[in-house]
Amino acid sequence: MRPDLGSVSVTLTLPLQMAEWVSHDATQQASRDLANLTLLNGLAALDKPGADLHADNPDSPQLQRLEAKIDLGLQMLGQLLNANAPLPPQQNVLLSAQALAWRCTTPPPASELHLQLFIDSRIPQPLQLKARLDGQQGEYWVVRFVDVPETLQDALDRAVFRWHRRQVQTGQAGETNVV
Repeated sequence: MRPDLGSVSVTLTLPLQMAEWVSHDATQQASRDLANLTLLNGLAALDKPGADLHADNPDSPQLQRLEAKIDLGLQMLGQLLNANAPLPPQQNVLLSAQALAWRCTTPPPASELHLQLFIDSRIPQPLQLKARLDGQQGEYWVVRFVDVPETLQDALDRAVFRWHRRQVQTGQAGETNVV
């Protein structure tokens, strides 16, 4: 039985790391939120088909997509310069814009967690979210994302919907990678 994650969800296999949320994590969350938003906007831009970039309007969607791609590239370069750490192990998960569920025989390390989800194999940068343990539903442990700014929540909603639509279009029923 699939757990109730509150909205559209996707089944993925991705590197996942979780640790106890500690008080000093809160001081870094604003920069994480910006990095998360840049990541999700960059992925959305990479997923869109190309269009004519010779627009007369500087605020055109084409130029905004190009800017998002450049921002993502610069952010990735910074990440690569910081560390060449190996990715955490792959985990089968159910992901919605509000929650995450996974199968495991042992409980998570704490009730408040710092999650790192490596959502795209092209980009070695995690989506980093604060989550609170919601408990166990059948074989699954479920956490709910907390303290997510509205702009980041909107981007996460769009990303999960896009991945769900892709899974439906390709007829994928089992665990799949986002890419």
